[in-house]
Amino acid sequence: MNGQQQKSPRVSVVIPTYNRADCVQVAIQSVLQQTYRDLEIIVCDDGSTDNTVEVVKSIQTVSELPIRIEILPYNLGVSAARNRAIFSAQGELIAFLDSDDSWLPEKLNKQVNFLDSNPGYIGVACTVENQVVGRKLNKYKLINKLNSSDDIFQFLFRCFITTSCFLVKKNALILAGLFDLTLKCSEDRDLWWRLPRLGRIGYINETLVKYLPHSNSLSRSHTSIVGKTYIPVVAKTVWYWRDKLTKEQQHRIVSNAHLVVAYDASSAGKIFLSIKHSLIAMLYKNHFSQAIKLIVSNILKLFSTLFKSR
Repeated sequence: MNGQQQKSPRVSVVIPTYNRADCVQVAIQSVLQQTYRDLEIIVCDDGSTDNTVEVVKSIQTVSELPIRIEILPYNLGVSAARNRAIFSAQGELIAFLDSDDSWLPEKLNKQVNFLDSNPGYIGVACTVENQVVGRKLNKYKLINKLNSSDDIFQFLFRCFITTSCFLVKKNALILAGLFDLTLKCSEDRDLWWRLPRLGRIGYINETLVKYLPHSNSLSRSHTSIVGKTYIPVVAKTVWYWRDKLTKEQQHRIVSNAHLVVAYDASSAGKIFLSIKHSLIAMLYKNHFSQAIKLIVSNILKLFSTLFKSR
């Protein structure tokens, strides 16, 4: 001991993981390749039954940057894993990275610079590139330019911040109440939508994150519960922000949520569920043309299926 207190890193990178031995190394390596170096990595294993922990430990032994491993006794869910890592984080800023995603090298550097240049902001997101076997499929952008307006309606109606693109102040996450352990999906949006009470959210219109969907991806398996979870989350959020929203805006947000679920159900082949949510979207006197087109599309799919079965 030399009597000097070791300086805490400014950024803590939180990586929750569960049975991701096949891809967690790519995620961690993308952090190790960041040009921004004042950071620590916290991998929280959510009770994996494969060799995920061993893979992380093999990287830990040779890493130039500090890597800590938190291990939950059994599978408690991604919210529990993220919350555990947040509480143990030493950094003032938290960067989330799902274990099946990866970052471009300048991701943290550009986001930290953004927050340093905009002291009124508590967090910043960026564009995410969706890839399938190395082929660019599309890009997820925040339609609203958050750094040019603090309109809460636009934030709730248009902006869908994916977890791996977000850098946010730790104290804001704690004051907002962290991730809700009872939610099986939409737990990220539920938290993001509480944050603007504490400060503004910014956006960098540049692709800095890559998302690689695969057969075990949570987003592919949550279709059966998204309606039961996402709609209540939106309803709760609208109630939470009722002092900032007109009745018309509240109806537009809820209508849009039902339309999102309708599209999701249609993509999953759940035609009747899709029609149900399309009709509910219309009851709020919004999205008529989109809902009608989706209903017609679903009916055509239904007839096509019936004729093929004969």
